[in-house]
Amino acid sequence: MSIQAVTEDHRIQAMKYGTGTFDLNTHTGTHLYVIVRLDATFSEAEVKEIQDKMSINAKSNNPFTAIPVNEESFTAVENALKAKMPEVIKRDPSDTSSEEVVSTTSSDGSSPVFCSTGSGVGSSKGSVSSSSHP
Repeated sequence: MSIQAVTEDHRIQAMKYGTGTFDLNTHTGTHLYVIVRLDATFSEAEVKEIQDKMSINAKSNNPFTAIPVNEESFTAVENALKAKMPEVIKRDPSDTSSEEVVSTTSSDGSSPVFCSTGSGVGSSKGSVSSSSHP
């Protein structure tokens, strides 16, 4: 089993593995997305049993709300970012070649290598990369 916390700005925090109690925090915003993955070798009955034993104790009872996405605006931004891809690849091929998602939390030391340009453009093409660019 793995637990993956994702912050409101879509930064993936260090994974947690196995059962237990985990203290999950965010460096920004007030909420986290929590993704729990179970190994495919569990039977459906085992999965249900594990799910029934899970609990989340939040430090707040404030409900999460989000502004609905304007699909037309989203698509326009996505297409504009994709149009920048040739420029970014030419400037720094290493900034766009990685297909892996970088863990970027305030406590794991990766924050200095987070690149909003590479991440934004990379996200629009389906990957997130890291770089030392500001």
